[in-house]
Amino acid sequence: MRMRTMSVVGAVVALSGVGPALAGDDFPPPWRGTPGSTFQKWQFLPGTDPTRPEMVANPAGQPFLQPGPGTVYLEIAPGTNPSTGPDGLGVWCIDPGGVLLFTIPNFMDLTMEKQIYIQYKYFSPGAEPQFMILDAAGGMIPTTQPFVCTPSPGHIPGQSYSCKDYLLPFCPGLEVIKVTNPDPVNPLYLDQIVIDTRCIPAPGVGSAMLLAAAGLVVRKRT
Repeated sequence: MRMRTMSVVGAVVALSGVGPALAGDDFPPPWRGTPGSTFQKWQFLPGTDPTRPEMVANPAGQPFLQPGPGTVYLEIAPGTNPSTGPDGLGVWCIDPGGVLLFTIPNFMDLTMEKQIYIQYKYFSPGAEPQFMILDAAGGMIPTTQPFVCTPSPGHIPGQSYSCKDYLLPFCPGLEVIKVTNPDPVNPLYLDQIVIDTRCIPAPGVGSAMLLAAAGLVVRKRT
């Protein structure tokens, strides 16, 4: 079984172009800022465009959010106190059946796997946001069972924090992170989301290339 190194112990790493952990970015992956990785953070703060990330380091292009039916932007999460700080200011309300679509541009590489690490803060009576990874045509990309953080209290009352780490079998040209609310009755309020991605060598690819090269050498000698 292939082992994956997860970053849920609070490592804070200062890397070029991104810097250390930011507000609402409690557990950044240690590989952030490495060649081929991308970083994008949405805080949805009032006075900004809530469809665009406030912070981004993505050499492949500009990530963006497309709100779907059953979603509405609110400047203050219901029941929160603005005097407690920026958390809770600027949220997307996702009604049952509502959809948010986050598009992350990338460079296609069918010989590599894709790792997608998502941190998110939200307000909900109980249900967590659900995530699905889609391709450009809206088809679901299969993933391994994601590593999931244990949900923990956020910075203010009523807020929860969690993360998920997905592994895709290849690196698509772009991926769409579909966020839905599984609660059949209550709305869910997405407060912040941070998405990191990178392409990594697929298991066995390096060995297969070495074997292929060895075969060429043998054929040349014969």
